[in-house]
Amino acid sequence: MRSIRIGASLAKALAAGVVVFATVLPAQPAQAATTNFYVDPTGGNDNNSGTSVTAAFKTVQAAQAAVRASNANMSSDIVVNLRGGTYSLTSPITLGTSDSGTNGHTVVYQAYNGETPVISSGRTLTGWTAVGNGEYKASVGSLNFRQLYVNGVRATRARYPDLGSDFQLQGSDKTNKLLQVLSSQISNWSNLSQTEMVLELQWAENYLRLKSFTAANGTANVSIQDHEAGILFQRPYPILANGSPLHFENSHEFLNKPGEFYVDTTAQTVYYKPRAGEDMSTATVQAPTLPTLVEVKGTSLDAPAHDLRFSGVTFAQTTWMEATNNGLLNGQGGNFNLSADPSNHQYVDRPPAGVHVADADRVSFTGNTFTQMGSTALDLHHGVHDSSVTGNVVYDIAGNGITVGKFSDPTVEYHTVYNPPTSPAGEDAREVVKKVTVNDNLITRIGEDYLGTAGINAGFVNSTTINHNDISDTPWAGISLGWGWQSAANAEGTTASATTGSATW
Repeated sequence: MRSIRIGASLAKALAAGVVVFATVLPAQPAQAATTNFYVDPTGGNDNNSGTSVTAAFKTVQAAQAAVRASNANMSSDIVVNLRGGTYSLTSPITLGTSDSGTNGHTVVYQAYNGETPVISSGRTLTGWTAVGNGEYKASVGSLNFRQLYVNGVRATRARYPDLGSDFQLQGSDKTNKLLQVLSSQISNWSNLSQTEMVLELQWAENYLRLKSFTAANGTANVSIQDHEAGILFQRPYPILANGSPLHFENSHEFLNKPGEFYVDTTAQTVYYKPRAGEDMSTATVQAPTLPTLVEVKGTSLDAPAHDLRFSGVTFAQTTWMEATNNGLLNGQGGNFNLSADPSNHQYVDRPPAGVHVADADRVSFTGNTFTQMGSTALDLHHGVHDSSVTGNVVYDIAGNGITVGKFSDPTVEYHTVYNPPTSPAGEDAREVVKKVTVNDNLITRIGEDYLGTAGINAGFVNSTTINHNDISDTPWAGISLGWGWQSAANAEGTTASATTGSATW
């Protein structure tokens, strides 16, 4: 915003004018003072009152309890001021109906005085020891993860061939559920059943856990785990085409380049090959532990969460282990297949988000940062109305950046028209996300792991505006709007729009 300077004489004249107006305007009721709470992750204590900087709480949850004790009949906003530092979570922060603003006022969670509060599920890994061949190892116990950050920089999950190149699918046998690669490209690697083939098909990536292979005459027939095989060889789209790019991930044998890591769950150990300049005795190494950091969800559509605002907060480091546990086949836009058949009947589920909102009214996110997420960064899922996402920075995200509205529920075939209450029959029309704005956000480097995802991915929405967003480095789409592949009337109506001031993808 441009500042404006005025001369002293003009300032005096304006001041005098204010005095004149004050004598003729009717008296205004005094504005109630804002209620403030303070949280300090390093110097606070949850036994404090939380009512001043010197008596700050330590955790957001303590401030949440204080808000609940004082928001029944608000006469002004309640502001929770978050001091700089990291708020390490072992379970999500859940805000619901009882955490909401009342009487037209708002409960605000904001950065204090320009500081940087970071809400994170990252766990610091220590005790690194050299094991030869340029590798270091550390104990992780029962923790498993698909992302690792060293001094804040994303590491590469050990892969073959190395980052920047791929193999190509040589053929497939749908009847016998086999994929064909060159025999020189596969071996009897350790923990073969935990090794994944990452196969890119048209608009969607597929993480396929290996089962076994047989090699002869220069080629190898690869069998994948039953769950993935039951989808990949059934669905007609995306097309399983010869020549599709692929690589393998998650075997110790692939750990050959600086910046790569491998988790051996049997040995409960992570191995890492440092980049130039990284000293493992002093490096900060973190792995994410939770799929969701903050959940904003009302008790029901009749009792939504409401009148909440988040400003200046950094949300960082979430995980998502679906591909490890079950394999992962992207149907479209990051919505992953649960099942499919040869007639192209497909059922999908939705990935989790670092911040998830549902059954909520008048919720806003302004000037926050979302980074190092294991799936979606921010999701306004269902039953969200009159809400906004403005001026946020979203970067280094495994999947979608900002997701808005329903796509397909897991029990609904994903070509079905969504137009409640008629389709699905009986669903409350208030489930439709309505009157949401997604404006002026900077979104970059999403789809870091799940390539078929978007900077902004909107499904069935109504009266929703997506405008003036700067979007770059997105492997599939900058903005995707709509779902269902049907021309019949649906929940979108005619009032959803999406434009962008600057987009590159």
